[in-house]
Amino acid sequence: MLVTEKITVPVGFSFHEPDPKKTAWRKEESRLKKAGVAKQYRPKEPEADKNYPSKKALALNLLSDFMRIFPDFIVRAVAVDAYYGMQDFMEEAQRITKQRQIISQIRKNQLIVVNNKEIAVEEFFKNYQGHQEIVSLRGKDKKITYCSGKFKIKSHKKKYFVIALKYGDEEDYRYLIGQDMTWRDIDIIKAYAFRWLVEVFIQDWKSYEGWNQLAKQTGFDGSNRGVILSLLCDHALLLHSEQQCSLENKQPALTVGSLREKVMMESLKAFIEGIVMSDDPKAMFMQYSDKIAEIFDLQNSTKHLRNVDMQFLQPQHQLLDAHK
Repeated sequence: MLVTEKITVPVGFSFHEPDPKKTAWRKEESRLKKAGVAKQYRPKEPEADKNYPSKKALALNLLSDFMRIFPDFIVRAVAVDAYYGMQDFMEEAQRITKQRQIISQIRKNQLIVVNNKEIAVEEFFKNYQGHQEIVSLRGKDKKITYCSGKFKIKSHKKKYFVIALKYGDEEDYRYLIGQDMTWRDIDIIKAYAFRWLVEVFIQDWKSYEGWNQLAKQTGFDGSNRGVILSLLCDHALLLHSEQQCSLENKQPALTVGSLREKVMMESLKAFIEGIVMSDDPKAMFMQYSDKIAEIFDLQNSTKHLRNVDMQFLQPQHQLLDAHK
């Protein structure tokens, strides 16, 4: 997802397919652990299959593809969620994008080194009262509470900017790390907030643009086609006259949902206008009515159990006599 000062654009996609051998191994591993089987007697984890790359490998490939296809873009930061907050991923992402700032989230029990002592990040920051501030995150003012410091992460074996952060009236902190410690902590917080735009795009695709509920094909191919359809719809809506007007006048962009509803109303208006302005409105209306009726077929419901025999829901006399 590419976030610019004007628009946010999805620039790459990849679907993760779990390795069936590893999936079966994890299931069996869980069963044997619950049964108390010692590790030495449990099957070893299967080797990685190159036909089923991990999510981290797919993400790094997407970054590499972007940098290769768009070499003139200057990347200021990369923001990823906690799943990708591993040292090898962050260092490789830094190498690929040729810039220092990779921002991620870490677990609350992650160990940091303070005064040569190891302590869980949650345990350390609970002793400090956070600073409250109203900041603009993704174009909206939001109250946050945060505190920060520069500490060595034990598992990474290197120092990061570590930030404890709460949004609004949340009770629990989440913990961010930034590789480039020359940034201000508040700027790292603002940059990490852009990561949520990925979720906004996915929600738009699922709700309004053809992916998920409007999908006609399942599986890998169906997902690919759904995303392509969603992207075409998304780009078409960027070219809508009112969306263009907002962007050119530096006004907030319009939501996909409201644009979609407007397009539907414009289409309905044009449809009705075409009938009313025709030479024979009644004949044209009847013609369209018949064609619309052909499109919308009524389906049998599986909720209402018509023609299902319910007589079996009663005691059986022969079993009752046997019980006596």
